[in-house]
Parts: sequence; C-alpha cells; structure tokens
Amino acid sequence: MKFLAAKCPACSGELQVPEDKDFVKCMYCGVDVKVRDAIRISLDANVPNLLELANSSLKSGNNEEAYHYFNKILEFDIKNYDAWFGKAISVSKLSTLAISRHQEMLNYFDTAVKYYNKEDIDNYKLLVCTKIKEFCWEYYELAKNHKDEYIGVDSTWPEYISQCWNIINVFEYSFSNYYKDINTLKWINYICEDNLKGTIYSERELMGNGFKIIERKKEVNDKRRKELLRKIQNTLIEWRKLDPQAWIKQDQWITEVGEIKKANQKMQIISFTASLLAGIIVGIFFGSIIDLPKKSDSTIIGICITVFITLIGTIIANTIFKKSLPPEPKGLKD
Repeated sequence: MKFLAAKCPACSGELQVPEDKDFVKCMYCGVDVKVRDAIRISLDANVPNLLELANSSLKSGNNEEAYHYFNKILEFDIKNYDAWFGKAISVSKLSTLAISRHQEMLNYFDTAVKYYNKEDIDNYKLLVCTKIKEFCWEYYELAKNHKDEYIGVDSTWPEYISQCWNIINVFEYSFSNYYKDINTLKWINYICEDNLKGTIYSERELMGNGFKIIERKKEVNDKRRKELLRKIQNTLIEWRKLDPQAWIKQDQWITEVGEIKKANQKMQIISFTASLLAGIIVGIFFGSIIDLPKKSDSTIIGICITVFITLIGTIIANTIFKKSLPPEPKGLKD
C-alpha cells in the first residue's frame, strides 16, 4: 500500500494517507478527512517546491523527471500555466526523429496560453514563439545531420522531407496562433528553399575491376515541389504585410537593376560588335604583315586575335555592368 503526504483541512496536521482510501481519520483532531482534499491542500503548499524541482530537472537535462514533476502539479492544479509551459518544453526535449512529439508540445503551449492570467499576454506569446523556434531549430539540425550521414539509404530522403514538412507546419502554427515574427517566416522560407534544391551526394559503385565515384542527387517529387512553392508564396505575402517598407525598397531595387540590365544588354551588343570588328581588322592586318609559309597559318592567327579581342571587350563590359549595380537592400536576405 502506498502512502502520500497530506494535510488535515481542520487542524493543518501533517498526515500520511493511503492512496487507495477515500476517507481517513485525522490522528491529531479526530476529524474525518477526505483523502483527495487533504492531498490537494498538502500539494498546494508544495507547488513552488515542485516547480523548482521540475525546472531544475529541465536545466539538468533530466527531461523525463521534469515531465513527471509537471504532471504531478497538474494533477491537482489543472490551471497552473507554469506547469503546462514546462511540460511543453520537457516533451519537446523528449522528441526523437522516430517519434516527434511536436503536436503534443503545441497542445501544452496552447493550454499554458489559455490559463495565463496576466496582462502581458503578448510578451508571453512571444516567449512561447521563441521556445518553439528553439525546438524547430534543434529538430531541424538533428534531421539534417541524420540525412547527411545516411543519404545513401533509400528511406532517408523521404523521411527527411517529411520531418522538414512537420517543422514548417509547426512554424506556421506558431506564426498564426502565438506571435507574428518575421524570423519565423525567414525560417519557413529557408527550409522550403533547402528542400527545393535537393541534395547532392557521392557514392562508390563497383565498375569492372575497381570502384568509381558516382555523383547522385535526391529531389522532391512534383507534388511536394508545388506545395513548397505555395508555402514560399504565402510566406512572402505575410512578410510584405509585416515589413512593407523593406519590400518597397526591394521592389525599387529590382526595378533599378532591371533598367540597368536592359541598358547593359544594349551595351554588350555594341561592345561585342565593336570588339569583333576590331578583332577582324587587327587579325587581317597582322595576318598580312606576318610572313608565314602557309596562308592558312595567317588565317588561324587572325582568328585567334579576333577571339582574344572580342573576349577582352566582353569581360570589360561585364565588369562595368557589375560595378554599376546598386547594393541589394538589407532585411530580406538577413
């Protein structure tokens, strides 16, 4: 039989009560005590201590132990938002690539926000958003490292894409329900673009009497590609809403670069034509003054000179174009 610490509601006497009984008699004042009420009174007095133990376990990396303490608090104080918050963090730390508990984490954070009864709710939601970003970053790094190490295994790439998709969905949930954070949008964009690029890896393959290094590439399928592009598009729409000034500067930059590119195309055509004509003239001149046994040799020299001058002219034109480009505004690539 297991005994639990309790406190008499009548005389505040410290009791040890059996957990399988409904009522016991207080050994100090003789009052019939309801076991559950007595345990609750005792626990209410110990909640600060249990929270300290739970948070200490969390800091030490004893996530299972922390999870147990937070649950203990919630058994008798279901509205304790600190316990719900801590439970969400501890369960996020218990996630693995095989078993991601991100949905469980979000449910606990939702409950913490629901029971939060202070005025600075926006700051609290920002804190929740920050913790979710930490979880997503750690989970993404874990998934990416596993993918890089085991990419040659057939199941690794689809599992990685699925894990990334879960992370993107968690980011989107955080953005929609907790805090409209630009960095969350940047992370969604980054993961989507990373998935769209695919991954290149090398593999040794037996060829004849030895091995040959073969370069291979894994890519997302057409359906997932369309979904990722749609998410990027939605993210950019939200991004424009949050930081319109940055996007106005970006649009101005794109317009300016476009105009410079058009002018450069004309300049490159003129430069190429001029360089080509100059090369032909110089080539003919040197071909005529150099005395070579074969006429074909003179022609080859003329062609080489023409190609050389045309190449130099093109390089100079491209260099001038690059230097004329304005710097891209900061904020969107950070």
